[in-house]
Amino acid sequence: MAKQRIQPTPDEDEIVAGRDRRSAKPKKRRSLLFWLGSRLLVVVILLGVLGFFVPTLIGSMGLWKSLLATFSPQVAPLIDARSLQLSWFSPIEVRGLAVRDPAGQPLAEVPLIRSQKSLLAMALNYHDLGTFEVQEPKALIVLRSDGSNIEDLLAKLPKSESKSSSNFGIGLVLSKGLVQLDDQVAGRKWQIDGLEVKVESPAAMDQPKTGQIGAVIRPLAGDSAMGQLGIGFSW
Repeated sequence: MAKQRIQPTPDEDEIVAGRDRRSAKPKKRRSLLFWLGSRLLVVVILLGVLGFFVPTLIGSMGLWKSLLATFSPQVAPLIDARSLQLSWFSPIEVRGLAVRDPAGQPLAEVPLIRSQKSLLAMALNYHDLGTFEVQEPKALIVLRSDGSNIEDLLAKLPKSESKSSSNFGIGLVLSKGLVQLDDQVAGRKWQIDGLEVKVESPAAMDQPKTGQIGAVIRPLAGDSAMGQLGIGFSW
């Protein structure tokens, strides 16, 4: 008669240990995914906080000068501002803007430039930048036989090699402007007082672009007003 071999029966401790080993791997995978997800969430929050404060840092710490020097190194030394306010939920404000021509002579001074839209609104709809208000600007324009100080400044702007077909809307409201015009060709000087300018340039190609200019022009040699200037135009 053949002997029957009896297999030993595992005790309860061995059964529980085997179950623990089988369940340990899924727990490790879940803990690893949780660790990666939590770190990714922290990175996203930090990037969001940094993105929120970037405009403020650019304006308050003067980093805009470095950015301007990067994109337009010849123009950056000619432009300065007392303060630049950049915030996602507030209009853009430039105070104490001063512009010099390439010869180092004053070209324009603007106490305040303000956008009507917030920075966030412009970022969400960059095709419509809204209207910018320019308050009480002063400018000195010098006309020469070979050009003008404005043309000298424009020549320093970087040249764009690519032609972009994109269009964007923008408006301009200039109030209480004063311009001194030095015509060195004719040997005469003029002053434009109470300059008011309004320009609307919609983004839509089928809408007309319009503008209005009003001012009083007089020669600097006399006190009497030469005449009123009122112009409306479109293109």
